[in-house]
Amino acid sequence: ASTYRYNYMSSPVTSAGNTFTVSDVLKDGTNPTSATSTVKNINFISGYNGNASDPIAIADYWIYTYASANGTRSNWNQKRSDNTISATDGFTLKGPGIAQNYTFIGTPNDGNLITNIGAEESYLVGNPFASAISAKKFIEDNSNSIDGTLYFWQHAGEEDITASNSAGHNYAGYIGGYGTRNASMGISADNVTSNNNSNDNIPSIGNGIYQAPGNYIPVGQGFFISGNDSGGPVVFNNSQREYKTCLLYTSDAADDSL
Repeated sequence: ASTYRYNYMSSPVTSAGNTFTVSDVLKDGTNPTSATSTVKNINFISGYNGNASDPIAIADYWIYTYASANGTRSNWNQKRSDNTISATDGFTLKGPGIAQNYTFIGTPNDGNLITNIGAEESYLVGNPFASAISAKKFIEDNSNSIDGTLYFWQHAGEEDITASNSAGHNYAGYIGGYGTRNASMGISADNVTSNNNSNDNIPSIGNGIYQAPGNYIPVGQGFFISGNDSGGPVVFNNSQREYKTCLLYTSDAADDSL
């Protein structure tokens, strides 16, 4: 929930067909919802920093997806709070600066949700259901299109945070890496060789504490997939769903929850 750390999220609900905008579906969950509670809108603001006002404020500058668009190679696409995102897609978000719960409002996703990935392309997708899903089953169902490894970003902290309090905005201050998961096991970010980089001023894993991704992908969790040498359709379906309780794999591990 830091104002400086990226979280990779997804939505278990949509607001229009198989799409949503973040402002439509994501609400302030500071007070957990109940049968009689009133849903409170998040104040999506300009600039770079959210804050813990009432309701919470989130800087929508940092809301991005990562996918191919109009036949181009995959890239970051700024969505802010009011541009549509497909139900299958993950998105980035920076928080209000405190540990924060969020509430989703909309039509729960169900059944087959299908997107496509290009050959050897990267794609930020997300669990689109209001339940956990099995990473193993998702990988098996999409083995003809993806390379079989899922990538979960974990941002462990910022460099010299007490001195500058803004290092997370700087390229060199992104301290984190990707934990990976295949059909049989997970590997924490600090044990993934490609995350280790000793060059000065290059993002690295630092001295953070990292967790290996488990087999169950939580509600609201965004993650990367990679296309194999042909790419093709990527499907989320009800057979992948599991009744499991698990925390988001995100910045500070258990810092954020839904």
